[in-house]
Amino acid sequence: MSLVDATIAEAASLTGDLCGRLFVGASSTPGTYLLPLSLVRLRTEYPLAEVIVESGNSQAIERRLYEHQIDLGLMGRPPTRSDLQSEVIVADDIVFVTSPRHRLAGKQQVSAKALMEEALLVREYGSATRSVLAAALIELGLRLKPLMEMENTEAIKRSVMAGLGRVVW
Repeated sequence: MSLVDATIAEAASLTGDLCGRLFVGASSTPGTYLLPLSLVRLRTEYPLAEVIVESGNSQAIERRLYEHQIDLGLMGRPPTRSDLQSEVIVADDIVFVTSPRHRLAGKQQVSAKALMEEALLVREYGSATRSVLAAALIELGLRLKPLMEMENTEAIKRSVMAGLGRVVW
């Protein structure tokens, strides 16, 4: 979020008071879990600024940024286009989760091969989470075979809680 804050501060230094529109694109995970706190700070420090937030997966956010449809993009992976600048603002871990009633729950270690035998709920193509998972599995000689694809991390978590999938990415 320091990049967001720095961008806002730079714009404010040029104009005195930041006003006008800032178009921000955020992929699912950063948009859900990171962006809201920065938006609170922005509204407090720059009440005249209008912020428009668009959401999509990392691939869509990168495309919108490249096409100048948004001013700033928050994604779960660096851009693939070399002419876009990026900065890592936070690192995270991607983990598998399951219902506490599942036979794998509570195990300290589970092999990737064993996980691939489970009913997986995963993010859609174009999401950073999906591409990181697929790349890691390819390195292990495995292929992702999901039960279901969803565009929203919270929807996946709630589906697991409801018992739809046994293991979720």
